[in-house]
Amino acid sequence: MYYTDITSIVNNYLLEKNLSIHSFLRCLSFALRALKEIELDIVGKIHSERLTINDFNEIKLPCNYVDWLRIGQENGQYVVNLGITHNYNRKLNVLNGIQTTYPDPPASTSSFDFPYVYEWFDEHGEFTGRDYGGPGARIDEVMINEERGVISLSANLTGTTTIDLDYIAADTANADLKVHRYAEEVIHAFIDWKYKDHLANRRNYDIREAKDNYYNALRILTARKSDFTPDMVRQIINKRFRQAVKL
Repeated sequence: MYYTDITSIVNNYLLEKNLSIHSFLRCLSFALRALKEIELDIVGKIHSERLTINDFNEIKLPCNYVDWLRIGQENGQYVVNLGITHNYNRKLNVLNGIQTTYPDPPASTSSFDFPYVYEWFDEHGEFTGRDYGGPGARIDEVMINEERGVISLSANLTGTTTIDLDYIAADTANADLKVHRYAEEVIHAFIDWKYKDHLANRRNYDIREAKDNYYNALRILTARKSDFTPDMVRQIINKRFRQAVKL
């Protein structure tokens, strides 16, 4: 994969605009700001880690965590996504000054205990509806608790001691300071926009033009990095349909 050094982008800008080396640090600062922004949404580094569940049904978020992309359990080659909830208690469960696990929630009464369960299926085994009052609790839900820096899991989650987390990592301040080749023009356009915006004799027309050039470059970068195709749209639509079994 081809990467370009940030300093080379800055030097190219100085050369094109006939600027002296004294403007290098200012333009480098603009370039790092642009890199930080596009890494969050477009060309950021995605880290995947297997994290261990502690004794309190929690997982500590990595120190370079910015935002999550997927939380799931390993199933062979696949990762099965877990559900997201906002209903778990965000506070610590403290007893006599010591953190303890929350007690198991009361079991919900299943609707399938209803004596007329067989009326919900016809002679072909097809579900006819009318299944009311089912359990509302799930055991495969997690909650991101950024205030405490943990992921809270259900107390009833069993059969696993680890969770797979795909997340955006805050690695802008790396030693290499390199960016994907697709993003070169975006960094260049951002430097031009901010440099003109900070001139003492700046002109609004030049600033608006440089800003438009930056957002146009950003759109091109987004399109190049996106793998969303018409075939994927058709697959998503067709995936929601199933044929009923006929006997």
